[in-house]
Amino acid sequence: MAEARGAPVLGLRERKKRRTRATLIDAAVGLCDRQGFDGTTVDQIAAIADVSPRTFSRYFATKDAIALALVDEVLDIAARELALQPVELGNFEALRRAYLAMAEHTKFASEGALSSKRLLQILRITLSSATLRQ
Repeated sequence: MAEARGAPVLGLRERKKRRTRATLIDAAVGLCDRQGFDGTTVDQIAAIADVSPRTFSRYFATKDAIALALVDEVLDIAARELALQPVELGNFEALRRAYLAMAEHTKFASEGALSSKRLLQILRITLSSATLRQ
């Protein structure tokens, strides 16, 4: 694997795998946002993503795994923002500033990054299901 400016250049297979995973997540977000998490099936997600349910299962063991991937996306960004906060801040203030910074960055997110629209969709999806709220 070659490197370009310190970042590894991914091969065709890895790029296709990442693209398929992102397509499945995007399909799930769109469907779950429109019809609720509980009202969305794996078959529907696979159909929108133009893959088979078996292909879906290669990327995510269950529909819940996609929801966890969405939550992880938000938590990873929040954790990065938290790490940037000054050490002398109290815990609550550091968390508050980290979440505000994360929300601010979503307004100007580049392609593929967490946008404000996507963040709101994730929140709606999470709130649409009693299971996910827990």
